[in-house]
Amino acid sequence: MDLLESYKGKNSLIFVEGKKDMELLIKLGFEKENIIRIQNNRDGSIYEIVEKQMPLRGKSILILTDFDNEGQLLAERLASIISEYGGNPQLHVRTLIYKLLKGKITQVEGISHIIRFENYRKDYFSY
Repeated sequence: MDLLESYKGKNSLIFVEGKKDMELLIKLGFEKENIIRIQNNRDGSIYEIVEKQMPLRGKSILILTDFDNEGQLLAERLASIISEYGGNPQLHVRTLIYKLLKGKITQVEGISHIIRFENYRKDYFSY
C-alpha cells in the first residue's frame, strides 16, 4: 500500500480503531509507538488519548478508522479533536481507500486481503 508509505516516519501518528488494525500496520512495517489505538485504550476518552500525543503540531497525522458509518463518524470526531489540539489530521488516505474498495471491505484489517492479492499478482503475473 504505497498510499501509506509516507506515514512510516518517526514524526507520524496513525490513529486506528482496534487491535487488529494495529497488528496489520505493524505487519506492514509501521512502528508500534506511532500507531494509536482508540478502542480499549487504557488512556481513557478520545480527548485523553489525543492529549497524550501532544504536541501534535508538525506531525503527519493519519486517521485510518473502519469504512462503515461508525468508522466515518469516529474519523470526523477524531479529526475535529486533533484540530482543536493544533494538529493537522489527514483523512484523504482513508477516503481514497474507501473509494477504491467501493464498500466491499468495511474494516481496516480487511486491507490485508488486498495486499496479499497484490503481492501474489506481482509474483506470478509480472508484466
